[in-house]
Amino acid sequence: MNLVALKMLLGDRAKYLGLVFGIGFATLLMSQQVSIFIGLMTRTASQILDVREADVWVMHPRVKYVDELEAMPEVDLSRVRGVDGVAWAVPLYKGAAVVRSDDGLLQQVILMGLDDASLVGRPPKILMGSLADLKRPNALMIDRAGHEFIWPGEPLRLGRIVEINDRRVEIVAIAKASPPFVTFPVVYTRYSEALRFTPPQRNKLSFVLAKAAPGTDPAELARRIVRRTGLQALTWRDFAWRSVRHYLERTGIPVNFGITVFLGFIVGAAVAAQTFYIFVLENLRQFGAL
Repeated sequence: MNLVALKMLLGDRAKYLGLVFGIGFATLLMSQQVSIFIGLMTRTASQILDVREADVWVMHPRVKYVDELEAMPEVDLSRVRGVDGVAWAVPLYKGAAVVRSDDGLLQQVILMGLDDASLVGRPPKILMGSLADLKRPNALMIDRAGHEFIWPGEPLRLGRIVEINDRRVEIVAIAKASPPFVTFPVVYTRYSEALRFTPPQRNKLSFVLAKAAPGTDPAELARRIVRRTGLQALTWRDFAWRSVRHYLERTGIPVNFGITVFLGFIVGAAVAAQTFYIFVLENLRQFGAL
């Protein structure tokens, strides 16, 4: 009986193709929206995921996610280094700056200041130039997407001169970084250079990146840092999920994508149900005969 019913369905090519198209379109719509949603949420924690060397992120107690910054005094770096179980701890600056290109274009960028000695926090892949060149004075590294955004249609090229806060800096390297949630270019320099490029203020230490000593659990180390320093300390995984949850709870992104996925399911179910209903009505006599 099932084989006969299948042959009857395939025999009506118009309804069969309409059924396949409706279900296929609904499935494509739902899959596409889910993939965009996951990619968008990944971007909210991209700068955390790019830092692969550190186990624990230490920050001001009022910081709730990676884009909400509350600077700490420099002495907090030494306090974190003094906690038992910390193999090493380095500073990380994160802030906004305005870059003036050689043709006069003004562009806001995300400025990352890496530890002068180790350059911990650098992007995972360098496309052009050398990471060692970043230790030169007035040196800057930019991500590929940022280069293409500031100089659209032009090939990747080193040696460009740009201005940050009336200071001339040279692009010595181009990297491939994970795209951030906000569509701003990401530029990297040394921590000491980042402090010079930005306006003066009392505190500028955004984060402290810490590595757990061998045999030390990162989650336990984070709790130990909190007890000893009073600062907020999270493993990189916990901090990434906190940033994702912030956008899930404080924005309408999940609701909008959820509505689209639900509508896609309704459309697919309606097309399939209507097609099957019409098919049954038109073949009642044949079903009765069988």
